Amino acid sequence: MSYPDPQDSPRDFLDHLRSLNLNAAITAFLHKQTRPPLYGRLDVDKAHEWCDRMDALLGKLNRTMGLQPAAQDVCTALSQLCARTIGDVETQLEMQKNLDEDAAKKLAEEKMAEEKAQLLAKQDEKEKQEKIRKMEQELAEMRGTASAPGADLQPLQYVQQKAGDGDEQDEDEDEEDEEAHSESTAEEPQGTSEKKPKGQVEDARKRLAQIVHTAPCTACVKANKKNCMGPVGQACDHCWKAKKSCSNGGRRRVCDPAVKVEPKSLGDSVPSKRMYSATNTKPIRCINSIDVFNSQGSSKRQKTTSGVRFDGVMVPKPPQPTHRATRKSTQSAKANNSKKSTSELFERLGQEFQAIAKTCEEISEALD
Repeated sequence: MSYPDPQDSPRDFLDHLRSLNLNAAITAFLHKQTRPPLYGRLDVDKAHEWCDRMDALLGKLNRTMGLQPAAQDVCTALSQLCARTIGDVETQLEMQKNLDEDAAKKLAEEKMAEEKAQLLAKQDEKEKQEKIRKMEQELAEMRGTASAPGADLQPLQYVQQKAGDGDEQDEDEDEEDEEAHSESTAEEPQGTSEKKPKGQVEDARKRLAQIVHTAPCTACVKANKKNCMGPVGQACDHCWKAKKSCSNGGRRRVCDPAVKVEPKSLGDSVPSKRMYSATNTKPIRCINSIDVFNSQGSSKRQKTTSGVRFDGVMVPKPPQPTHRATRKSTQSAKANNSKKSTSELFERLGQEFQAIAKTCEEISEALD
């Protein structure tokens, strides 16, 4: 049996149900047409009420299907359509519930973060007020000490640091450190000492006993400084930062001039020469006789590389041209005046060779 599509032509489908006189089907179809909107936010109570009403009508429709088998196809199609509609509404309600939970969670996180930021801001403001209070208290103590009689002889232990930073040290340890530093500085050679960083020097000044001068120095008067203070026996802080002399004590230190070390003269670095002697040598096993009494005019006479013959006669050298004395030559002459000259050394070498020749002659005679 054919029937109109309930989704494409709902009016024709309703007329068809009326023609079949199916009151339960007509009521269920009309209630299905009043379903909650697909888009937008649903009213949870009304949506649940609509779903409960639709479930009840769907039960009546199923009973009608059993009583009238002729209208079973129409009732089955209408029952499936109503069941899908109920499922769509319940799915839409579940999605809306999840979105609401996510939004509530995000809102709670934002609120927690805002409360945490406010708490941190209050804590920072409290710490800031505490620091300001401490600074005002220290300033009041300084002013009270400066106005007291004999303040120029009373040292102040004033630490110019932020609240909660640094610890005070004993004066005895500071004096020992200063003495050790002065001794180490005196032992260092001039021109090789390294300067301390400015931060270390400033920290060392802060650790010393401070004093507020009753009579400000000239530099503090010109700069309109209220308090002229500094370490005992040294320049005030203003003069020390400006690197000027202070009338209340202390002068600007002058850097020690660096001493340039001159290199040693070249004459001191002349290498020494070794002398060899023919004494205490091992005897020669066999040697040919040498004619010692050859005439001096012979051109076949054997010579050594130094120009001295074996008979002990030294070959004269050609005259050397005279050179102009330079600074280097005078220095080398002064440095080597304690040693023997080259001619004396060659003369001694010739005598040694002459002794060797005589020894060789005696050996040859003994062998013959």
